[in-house]
Amino acid sequence: MRPSIRSLRYCMPLAGLTLASAVHAENQYAISLGGGFAPRYQGSNQYRAIVAPSFSAMFGNGFFVDSSAGAGYRLALPNGAFVSAALGYDAGRTDDDRFGRAGSDHLKGMGRVPGSVLFAMHAGVKLPDGGELSLAIDAPVTHGSRGLSGHVDLAVPVFERGRHALVATASVHAGTGRYMQTFYGVTDAQSRASGFGPYSTSGGVDSATLSLTWNWDLSRHWAVRATGGFTRLLGRYGDSPIVQTRSNYYGMAGATYRF
Repeated sequence: MRPSIRSLRYCMPLAGLTLASAVHAENQYAISLGGGFAPRYQGSNQYRAIVAPSFSAMFGNGFFVDSSAGAGYRLALPNGAFVSAALGYDAGRTDDDRFGRAGSDHLKGMGRVPGSVLFAMHAGVKLPDGGELSLAIDAPVTHGSRGLSGHVDLAVPVFERGRHALVATASVHAGTGRYMQTFYGVTDAQSRASGFGPYSTSGGVDSATLSLTWNWDLSRHWAVRATGGFTRLLGRYGDSPIVQTRSNYYGMAGATYRF
């Protein structure tokens, strides 16, 4: 889905040069255009359309620039392991309906969660069956009051034939107390302005996601990718008064040109 780092929970990197891909001696570039749908915010029962143009460049020395993942450096380690660090941006959340932004009129009075520059740390390892296990942590550089968040992902290939491949991914997302209070809590001031009851929460695991991605390599340069997923809010985070549903769905499809 922008595609910001946080909203990648509902997105896919259409450009195809994900951080988990191998570093080559030559530079690689990709441009893509895709579209789909996603919830207006985590826990919303309303959905919004998404248009997701993207660009990525991965250089032979390990540096990369990606419209979804930010700009940073990836180090390949023995046995298929890797670590990376990048600076990116998350647009936050609004309290009204806006095209291309997370947020909803249902949140009127909650105020805006400001956008933040994020320092993203990512590490992973290839598994014997061709899958990948990875850990990502996002730390705010600006507006640090939003707190830390991160996710653990397990991607497993379930089908591969010719130029077609299917990959299933299971993810769990977690955050600190400040992060959870920012996105699920309701302060006394917000309660008076919005009508929601006050709600305080603490850090923990807030959601789990299952997704399936299909990739079709049409040629050396062109590829088509589609993904769909299901996210479930867990525990006390689904009890927040701003949450309308614990279950959300998303879908994206697009074409990529690599050169």
